[in-house]
Amino acid sequence: MGSADPIVLLSSASQRTNSIQLGIGVLPIYHRDIVSTASIFVALNELMPDRINCGLGTWIEGGLNPKGKIRPLNDLREALTTLRKLWQKESISNHGNYVDLTEIEFTHQHLNERTKIPIYLGAVQDKMIKLTGEIADGWIAGFGTSPEYTKRAMSILSNSKRFNAIKRIGIIPTIVDEDTDKAFDLSRKIVAENVLGWVELPKIQFLGVAEDLIEEVRTRLEKKEPIDSIAELIPDNVVKKFVAVGSVSDCQMKFSEMRRNGITCPLILPFGKDVPLMLRSLISFMS
Repeated sequence: MGSADPIVLLSSASQRTNSIQLGIGVLPIYHRDIVSTASIFVALNELMPDRINCGLGTWIEGGLNPKGKIRPLNDLREALTTLRKLWQKESISNHGNYVDLTEIEFTHQHLNERTKIPIYLGAVQDKMIKLTGEIADGWIAGFGTSPEYTKRAMSILSNSKRFNAIKRIGIIPTIVDEDTDKAFDLSRKIVAENVLGWVELPKIQFLGVAEDLIEEVRTRLEKKEPIDSIAELIPDNVVKKFVAVGSVSDCQMKFSEMRRNGITCPLILPFGKDVPLMLRSLISFMS
């Protein structure tokens, strides 16, 4: 689910659920200082013990200008390492590029040696994926990643000695509708506007999609042409790279493909009119 502030959404979800795992994928580290981030997840863990997951990334929201020089690979390593130490109630003094702390220690009563908040990295580029394999609990394949890109990322992650312990999450837009023409029409719009047309997404995520198609979609979006006409550019085979679409069985086939490519947990991003019915159908089919 999307939200202007995922912390608020998670807090609300924690009061309406009892057993499911909840998390953020991903929280940009530059939007908050590291102590604030650590405190927020301690509070969330108090609301839902052993159910909260922390996703981190280096996304910078438009208009936000972090102070100092940005060093994403280094900064993400500093952030993850610091969070773990704070959650284990260790005293920290670190004067790095992103983390600048002197003798900071958490004393929250709900923190103890058994406190475990898994940290996932929303890594895209090769070095960041390698870092994920070195230090993170999991990897998040973000919105708009092709099967070809996922396989490439897995070839890097699999070099880690910790590979089998790393949870690999794949975010997948999902549309269940027995009217496949209707489902594909909506999917084409999603792929055109929210995947290929999203200029902030690195093109490497679209591995397997023709460069000229990506450029034409972005050019026509920039000219503010009607999305219906731009969506007509997207062929079915490209839709299927990025969206689980069609019947419940069709969607399950897409989830199975993701697992074959190395994803351990497909994360459904639902679209359509009757989302609750769609989720109940998928859960029933998958159980």
